[in-house]
Amino acid sequence: MDMQAALRARLVADAGVAALVAGRIYWVQAPQDDGLPRITLQIISDGRPQTFHGFQPLRSTKVQVDCRAASYSAASAIAEAVIAELATPETSNGIIFGRPQIDAKRDGDLFERSNAQEIHRTSLDLIIWWSVSA
Repeated sequence: MDMQAALRARLVADAGVAALVAGRIYWVQAPQDDGLPRITLQIISDGRPQTFHGFQPLRSTKVQVDCRAASYSAASAIAEAVIAELATPETSNGIIFGRPQIDAKRDGDLFERSNAQEIHRTSLDLIIWWSVSA
């Protein structure tokens, strides 16, 4: 399993996150009209450090986590649940996750949909430290 699938699986399996988004966690784009609340994940940068001997096994990947909900407080609660889950280093689906660095937390715009539903967003930029388990 790759890092992206393992990260999503970890969030889906967490009871605190699952209680808030009911499995609606997607990479890059959610299906149209999937509903709220939901999380979308996107890789912002994925450096691959190396030496003369080749690539290093430990990597840091910056992931943007967008938490969307019908209210600001709900979007913020989802973001806090994501932080709480990822704060503990863990091996999941063959990927060793270290403790992430929270690079930024910001509130997004208030969006309007055609059905007049308000969508609030809280975004996190997380630097995820990870490597493939041996």
